[in-house]
This record gives sequence, structure tokens and C-alpha cells, in this order.
Amino acid sequence: MPFDVELYRRVVDAAPVAPRTVLRHISVIDIQPAGATQTLVFVHGYGGSALQWLPQLRYFGQFAHVLAPELRGHGQSDDPRELPTSMAGLVDDLELVLTQLGVVAPFTLVAHSFGGAISVEYSLRHPEQVSQLVLIGTPTHFIIQRWIRRLMNVPAALFNRLVIWLNIALYASLRTLRRMHDDAMAPWPGQQRLPLVRVPTLVMLGQRDRVFQRERYEEVTHLIPGAQQIVIPVSAHLVQLERPEAVNRAIRRFVAGIAPSGAMPPSGPVGNELPAAVRRAMAPWLQSYDNDVPEQIPIPRQPLNELLSNAARAFPNRAALIFFGQHISYRELDRLSNRFAHALRANGVQPGDRVAIVLPNIPQCVIAFFGALKVGAVVVLGSPLMKESAITEQLRDAGATLLVTLTTYRPTIGRICAETDVRAVILTGVREYLPLAQRVRLARRSDDLEPPLPATADTVASRMTPPLRSFQRLIAASSAAPLPICRTMDDLALLQYTSGTVDLPKGVMLTHANLMANVSQVRHWITDARRGREVMLCALPLSHAYGITAGMNLILALGGSLILIPTTRVDAILATIRRYHPTMLPSVPSLYLAIANYPHVRAFGVASIRICISG
Repeated sequence: MPFDVELYRRVVDAAPVAPRTVLRHISVIDIQPAGATQTLVFVHGYGGSALQWLPQLRYFGQFAHVLAPELRGHGQSDDPRELPTSMAGLVDDLELVLTQLGVVAPFTLVAHSFGGAISVEYSLRHPEQVSQLVLIGTPTHFIIQRWIRRLMNVPAALFNRLVIWLNIALYASLRTLRRMHDDAMAPWPGQQRLPLVRVPTLVMLGQRDRVFQRERYEEVTHLIPGAQQIVIPVSAHLVQLERPEAVNRAIRRFVAGIAPSGAMPPSGPVGNELPAAVRRAMAPWLQSYDNDVPEQIPIPRQPLNELLSNAARAFPNRAALIFFGQHISYRELDRLSNRFAHALRANGVQPGDRVAIVLPNIPQCVIAFFGALKVGAVVVLGSPLMKESAITEQLRDAGATLLVTLTTYRPTIGRICAETDVRAVILTGVREYLPLAQRVRLARRSDDLEPPLPATADTVASRMTPPLRSFQRLIAASSAAPLPICRTMDDLALLQYTSGTVDLPKGVMLTHANLMANVSQVRHWITDARRGREVMLCALPLSHAYGITAGMNLILALGGSLILIPTTRVDAILATIRRYHPTMLPSVPSLYLAIANYPHVRAFGVASIRICISG
């Protein structure tokens, strides 16, 4: 399969446009393979999105640094009402993206339609930064057809229905489209601006492109000094999607003809110059790959917590978590983790501080995990089944300053904290996110859901117990506004302790890049996974690296639903399968065997499971 570009989606924070308003997010797909020496920036057009560059991102992303920002109000980028729309503002956005992501100049700007006007203005503002300019389907003046203009005058609700009925691919709201057309696109004086361009330029046209007046397209090549032109046969306005191979080839030749010799690799996917037999002999693990599994993939560069934020923008109403009948949508989960991040900050947690989470598979574990990452903390995961002495040693070794755990551990907290650096404790219970009926029904089954207190001779809590906070009260009292991104891919994200089977447990230091590389690898091994449609049943403990990577992080990367059950009882797992029909089941061989040997197992609907991950 071509690599999944959604794993490379990042967010650039823009300053609030007015007091008491939240940060504005600009969404960018950013793919940077190791050793890349050239950068291509793809700018989509009016009403489009970064995914309109999908064939180009997948192709050039194999050997070049490629970026595809989304214009304000398009795709997953914000468009606050308080922010006026102007050409200068759109160029400012592009400048902000390139600056914050540390893009090294010079680079090639590749733009489609109105994105071409923005790119021309950027090249005029920063001619020293742009080495080449590729304009695809860009006219000198944007005069939209009358029927489209009439369509834009109808009420928004009717407009949305008509867009669906007419099968028009639009990735922006009617409000954004109106403002951008009236305030930036229609007034652009292309005939005056294009002759000022001094950057080597390739003009690309679709042979059948009639979205704008044909003579306006033809003028571009004549107005830009020294511009080259190529017409792609059998294509219209979205030529980069209709004839991707031809467009990629034209860009490749244009860039290679200007770049220093050897800057671009020979044609074909990177690493595929050698015969397959030779490659597999040099890397024997490739023999176990399916034919459509890519041999190499770039490591995503965003912090791990952006997986949740991106999924919340793409699938806001889809169930992110399912817990004994309680559904938590991606929008709600993202906001809950924002609230928890603000609560941690209010309790003194700073970037780099260690936050220990000792919880079973319950929603609070996911909320706390991503909330801690959003505030810049390092997560320390511990199993609630561990002995008190083991928990104490782990927290002491990690230097944890805050602990999130179950209320059932309250009698032991004083002793644990007296021997560690923990200065605050947040308590929660298994039943807090259960539906009301389930809370009543499961009230007498706490032994199945909440692990018993670790055995100890002393049952009296120490007087040195630090402040105890309620998880729910902190959530309710905190803001749901997103926090600025304060960590990078190279920052520490997780201290994951080994099991201690052959030696004392050791804290493995995992950066955001480590965790993103893990989830990216697993996702690309599962070639038929469907973004936004999978349902995963996770009985693996989220306190274990396997449960984190093959469970929680993988399904969030896919925008799917995660069914949490805090038990590995086979009857409970099968009952959950029968109720929710999951499509994915990460587990271990012993549990798979127990399920396979369960009486009348097929009656539970296990055929819904398409993908199993074993380790």
C-alpha cells in the first residue's frame, strides 16, 4: 500500500485573533524521509484540501521533504470569524507554517488554482526562498461561473445539500468560500503581479480545463518571464488527481533540471533500484512482508498527542471509546484530555515532569495519557495489579511528581508518596464513565473491575499523604480550550518499565518519535485497515507497551473506535464481541487459543473480526 499520509498530519498554532479567543490551528501534512535534500511545498486551491495532492505526496514523499498546508477554513484548518480574509493574510499563514516547521530554503512551491496566486505572492515577498514555482491550473483572473456564484448565494443548509446532490468535492464551509472569494480571490490582480515573478516557473494546464476562462490560463505563461508550459492531455482542472503520473513526471523533470546533479534519485520508489531478490537477501525480514507493504516509510514528525487532535477534527462525532455501553466521541475525548491537561498545569505540572498513571483499561486512562502529553509531561505507566512495593520503586525511579490512580488505592497512597517525589494525587473510579444503569448493575462486581488493594501489613494511611484531588471535579473545573503544542518529536513522551522477568524492571525512555514510528509501522503492516471505520476490542492492558502501540495508538491513528474492557475473562470478551462486532483484536497467543477453544465460539459472531495482531 502507499503510505498513509494522515499519519503525517501536523498542527501549526497561530496566535489568537482577539482577546479571550482560542488558538487558531493550521493543519499541515509534513513528510520528511531520512536524507531528503530537497523540499516541495504543495498549496491547494479554493475549496480544496491537502488530500488533493495525495498522489504527489505519496510519490515525492519517498525521497523529498514534502509539505501540504491547508488554507484557513479548508480541510482541518480553522477560520475564526474574527479573522478578516485577505491575500496578505493567506501569505502570512504560509509563512507561519514554513517558519514554525523549520523548512530550510530554498524550496519548490507547487500550487493549484487559487493556491497559485498565493504562491506567486509568496515568491514576490520572499524571492530568495523559492527555487522553482510550479503553477497548475492557475489563471490570471479568477472569474467563477455564474451557476457557481448563484449557488453560493443560497442559505448554508441548502448549499450543503446541493453540494452533496451535485457531487461537488468541497472542503470548506460556505462562509469561508464567500469570504475568500470576495476578499482575496476575485480582487487578485494577476495581470499586474505575474510579470514581477523572477523565479523559474513551470505552468501546467489540463487540456479540458474549463473551470475558468481558457484565455486567462494561457496568459500566465506569456506574463511570467521565461516560464515553461506543459499541457496534460485528457485532463481537466484537477489534473494532479486525474493524471497523477504525468504531473509527477513533469514536476520531476522540471525540478531535476534545475537542482544540482544527483540531488534527485533515479526514477522509481526509493530503495527499489536493486532487484527484489537482492533487497530481500540484504534485509531478510522483508520476506515476511505482504506484497503491498511498503519496505520503507518516513517517521512522522509530530508529537503523539496530535493523533487524537487530528482524529477529533476528521471524525468529531465518531465514537472514540466504548466502555460498557458508554460512548465517548472523538470531539468529547479531545476536550476531556484538554481539560485534564489544564488541570495538570493548575496543579503545578510543567513540561518534562513525570506523571504516573496506574489505572486499568478505563476511559480515564486514555484521557489522562493524552492530557499529560498535551501539557508536555512524561507519562509513567504502571499496572494496578502490581504490588505496593513495586509501584513505589517504579515511581521513585521515574521521579514521578503526580499520580493518577484508583480510589481503591487510597489507603496505600500515604506510604507510597512518603518514599517518592509524588506531591499530588488524582483519584478516580471505574464506574465514573459507566451509564447509570450499568453503575447500579455493576456495583456488586467491583472485584472484577477494580483490582483489590495490594496486600500489606499496615492498613493505616500515612499522615504524610499529599493533596488528593477528584478526577471528575478537576475535569469539570478546567477549560476545554486546546493548549499550545509544547513538545517536539525528539522529546521524551513515555517511561515504559520492563516486566523484570530476568532482572530488575528498567524504565525504557520512549520519545514521541519512537511511539509514532511504532504506530506507523503497525498501521502499514495492516494494508486493508479502513480509516474511520474500524472497531477495535482491546483487552490488552494499556499499562503495557503492546496495549499502547497495537491498541490505543493504532486505533486512534485510524480514527476508529476503541472498546475498552478491564478484564481478560473469555466470557466477557466474547459477550463484547457479540454486542459490538469489532473488526480488530490485538491479543496474545494464549488468549487467542482460549477464545478458539471456547464452547460454541462461532455463535458469538467472531467472524466480524478481520484483523488480529499477535505478539
